[in-house]
Amino acid sequence: MIFNQMNEVTPFMALVILILIVIASFFICFTIKPNNFEHSRTKVFITSLASLGIFVTFLFYYSVVDLQQQQKLQAKIQETSKITDTIQNTFILNIEKYYNEIPNFTSTLLPLLNLDHKNEESEEKDKKLLKYVLSYQIFSVWQDMIISDEFIAVDNVSLISGALQRAHSLPLKEFWKTIKIDFSNNVQKFGDLLFEWSSKIKNQIPEEYEKTSKEFIESKEYKNIFI
Repeated sequence: MIFNQMNEVTPFMALVILILIVIASFFICFTIKPNNFEHSRTKVFITSLASLGIFVTFLFYYSVVDLQQQQKLQAKIQETSKITDTIQNTFILNIEKYYNEIPNFTSTLLPLLNLDHKNEESEEKDKKLLKYVLSYQIFSVWQDMIISDEFIAVDNVSLISGALQRAHSLPLKEFWKTIKIDFSNNVQKFGDLLFEWSSKIKNQIPEEYEKTSKEFIESKEYKNIFI
């Protein structure tokens, strides 16, 4: 991962740290009892230098923290754009072409459209490779969702809703059984969950997918993968 949440320091945290340093300095000041040192010019010089040093250090420290936040925001924007482009380029833009070639299989990926399609048996066996390619593209998007989750700036409900629609396809599920071994353990768990939860959706309307997506995100199984 680009950033580790455990090591992140926000501007607010930087301010808190500065306040703690000042409090610690007051504590040391009233605890330690110097002798002649407290009345010397050396004390005045060191005290002034230390005060200015803390201020300058804090400004530098704050700028570093602020830069970190900007980099994280930039990463979110880049990852959001990446996963959106992936969905568009590997699926949406090709859907018409795929539909012309494999109408039955493609229509199962778009349950909300209620597309009329031919019988599965009418799709020639030599189209199986084309189905495999489209299936692999979809599963790759699921993998990107897991990898990019921490850095995307979109509502996960929208992404899960789309994934559940794809998972509603029984032919896609058959390809998943053989292709899933090409992906990591977390991706396999995520895919299995998508097919499991999508099978519960009987009424093919957007509201049902949105509702199921929200419940899915709150599930323990989902959180074990993404959190």
